[in-house]
Amino acid sequence: MAAVIAAAVNAQSKVGGVWPLDVATNEDGAGEKAFLRSLVARGLAEVKIVIFDDHQKLKSALASELPGAA
Repeated sequence: MAAVIAAAVNAQSKVGGVWPLDVATNEDGAGEKAFLRSLVARGLAEVKIVIFDDHQKLKSALASELPGAA
């Protein structure tokens, strides 16, 4: 199982909020994509950078759901 949480930080290094926690029962990439889609549906936009461990399925989900984020 994997717990995923996101926090937003703006250009002035101010935390813009903590987004909901999600739990994935496996790490096949579907859970990661669903989590990112839920963030976009809640208003997440203009993502510049994402910091995470070197998880290939998450990297793939980020590329498809948040194109342009480094």
